[in-house]
Amino acid sequence: GQLSGPFARLAAAEQAAAIGAMLRLPDDISLPDPRLLVPEMVTTHQRHPQLNIMNLEAVAAAALLEARVLLSVRASEGILPQILDAEGITWRVARVG
Repeated sequence: GQLSGPFARLAAAEQAAAIGAMLRLPDDISLPDPRLLVPEMVTTHQRHPQLNIMNLEAVAAAALLEARVLLSVRASEGILPQILDAEGITWRVARVG
């Protein structure tokens, strides 16, 4: 696959470290069961057809897990904040560095 912009701009060693960190998620991070997540994604899509698949998954997972969403500055300037607000999902901007 292709790395997202922030990862693609990193040096190879930093990319490897970042990807490695994601593959070693702490025990307190959970993921919803796909059998629950996919139907939630479908109903979210019905309400918000403008979302891409990654954003659908984020909104649906946050709803199922009753979790807060951290958005990049760039993402906070897009459509996700209004959709998260409409869905009653709390969010904040994660400013890095």
